Amino acid sequence: MVPSLSYYWPQVVVGARSAGVETGVQLVLRGASYAAQDQRRQIAALLESGTVHGLIVGPETQGADGHALLSWLDTLPVPVVLVERRTPPALALTRMQTVATDHAFGGALAAGHLAALGHRRVGVLTSPQSPTSAGLRQGWSAGGR
Repeated sequence: MVPSLSYYWPQVVVGARSAGVETGVQLVLRGASYAAQDQRRQIAALLESGTVHGLIVGPETQGADGHALLSWLDTLPVPVVLVERRTPPALALTRMQTVATDHAFGGALAAGHLAALGHRRVGVLTSPQSPTSAGLRQGWSAGGR
């Protein structure tokens, strides 16, 4: 389940499908909105099918709704892997695994590349709601030195 079928999520899906083909695993894709309630509904529908043996999900992680969704995911009877998400340490959830892009490294590479080209007054614009923004800003700050 991914929260969007645009942005960079199509590439994530292509990668997951390729890995599934290589290992003989069938991938069932569900798109949802960025609303935790919609994501839970989509995931519950997958589980109710009785054919799902694990989940790869990009859930909402912010706020009370996101925390409730993560806590629910942590109780499911199937393995859950969060993609491009991390669980907040305060929730102390231990059953889920995580796979995520190293956004700090990417931000540092981008800032370093622009600095090497001689650019000195370049900024980065991120969304306060995005779970990737903090890493991008951290890398951007480190890479522009």
